Amino acid sequence: MTATRTEPARSETAARRAAAARHEVLVELVRGGIRDPEREGGERAVERAQEEARRAQEDARRAQEEARRAQEEARRERERASRDGPSSSTPRIDLDDLDFVETHDCFTIAELIEYEAMGLVPRGQGARAALEGWTQKDGRLPVNPSGGLKAKGHPIGATGVSMHALCAMQLTGTAGDMQVKDARLGGLFNMGGAAVANYVSILEPLRA
Repeated sequence: MTATRTEPARSETAARRAAAARHEVLVELVRGGIRDPEREGGERAVERAQEEARRAQEDARRAQEEARRAQEEARRERERASRDGPSSSTPRIDLDDLDFVETHDCFTIAELIEYEAMGLVPRGQGARAALEGWTQKDGRLPVNPSGGLKAKGHPIGATGVSMHALCAMQLTGTAGDMQVKDARLGGLFNMGGAAVANYVSILEPLRA
């Protein structure tokens, strides 16, 4: 009978001691006294990710600040140009100085709008230039003596390059039947998208 009562008591005591030991281990883990390698590795990975995110945010902030400064500088330059006009050191070229123009006639209406944008006709009168023959090869300002995009095609991306090549042919006298007589100064207007990316080039032959 004594042995029977003693065995459960010993088991109970051992269980209490094991529970106490587990409690001490948990306390130490919470306090950081004992490091869990797996948990520690995970914490380092989280810290690295947080640092990378912080750096990315800082880079984005710097990029936004640079873009803001560039926009502000462009705004000031536009205001200066509007107020003072072109710099005296910048040669001024008027539309009447051009011998021909290659323009981005991806649609008929686009060409008419471009007549207005380049100042050939007042706003809303683009059709007048064509109807009165101003843009013919022997007109006031020959436009697209090459036939334009609707004659040769419109390969997106290559269009601007081809327009420059056609201008160069005119200026070197190698345009064949498309040649504008005595062409010495050519203009090129390439319009992209919904008129949100517009580029003008003025070309002339190389001088010896």
